[in-house]
Amino acid sequence: MKIHSRSFPLPRIKTGLAFRLSALFLLAAPLGACGDEPPAGPGPIPLDALRDELAQATCEQHVRCGLSPDKPTCDATQGDEQETLQLLTDAVLGLVTYDPTAGRACVEAVRAYACDTRATSLKSISDACAGMFVGTVREGEACLLAEECAGDSFCDTSMPTGGGVCTLGVCKKRPALVAVGGDCTTNPCVASAYCDQAAMPFTCKARKDNGDACDAVDQCKDGMRCDVGGNPQTCYLLQNRGGQCNPSLQQGACVRFDDYCHPTDRKCVQLPGDGTACTMDNECLQYAFCDNGTCKRKAIEGEACMDDGNCLGTLRCNEMVCTVRVSDEVCAF
Repeated sequence: MKIHSRSFPLPRIKTGLAFRLSALFLLAAPLGACGDEPPAGPGPIPLDALRDELAQATCEQHVRCGLSPDKPTCDATQGDEQETLQLLTDAVLGLVTYDPTAGRACVEAVRAYACDTRATSLKSISDACAGMFVGTVREGEACLLAEECAGDSFCDTSMPTGGGVCTLGVCKKRPALVAVGGDCTTNPCVASAYCDQAAMPFTCKARKDNGDACDAVDQCKDGMRCDVGGNPQTCYLLQNRGGQCNPSLQQGACVRFDDYCHPTDRKCVQLPGDGTACTMDNECLQYAFCDNGTCKRKAIEGEACMDDGNCLGTLRCNEMVCTVRVSDEVCAF
């Protein structure tokens, strides 16, 4: 196995006019190879350490949640997210301001994520990371990401300009969420409601509680799921590991995405990993696949593949071999 430091290839920078600038010219300080650098410590994270800190926290989470078999494998197969590279670039260019204290809060939230499918759990990470990058782009000006927009505005890409990584939207005021009873044909409902599309206009309706009748997966309250194949169709409470569960629930009956509802015991247990028997539905932990009844680890760099889904992490299948993804380009506009 080839073990990489966090010095995955740096992105090329494109301007809005598609001229390429040197990645080192703009990004040497914040994005330099940092795999061999010591961690930033327990306090605020400086911008030049954020890339590595996020990578380390992400890999710890991925191992705990069954997305990677172990830390060295994750380090070798997990590249940078395009959005992260763009935001780090934006911080250098002044499109966002970076808060080192909020950076630490975000990293620790990523590290502590409990493999939980509930919206409240995912929102807790989003909230923890919300103050890390604060946008400076005003309403009506060009943007790539929502984080670039100042205040409570978002990046509207419905009528894009430019192309490629420099496909730009416009910062616009974020529309208010629609309350129960309101029209959700255009705008989304508040978290406690779902959009009933049975008739026009679409209408926000209160989410159903445990035991209530339902006819769509998204109609139940957070932490519940509709048994759309049941008779009657009813909202069921998702269960923690070891809890009694309903194996007929589509999209899973367990709180954790690395668990499944054992069809015989009817309890939430961890999905099988490398070298163990697959579930009856041929499922395994996400770092593995089912091969003739046995879970096998997905391919690492240099191993054979048929498509990207055969490779671990952000590796790509190139000419039937898993290879390190060349870092995505980023845009300067």
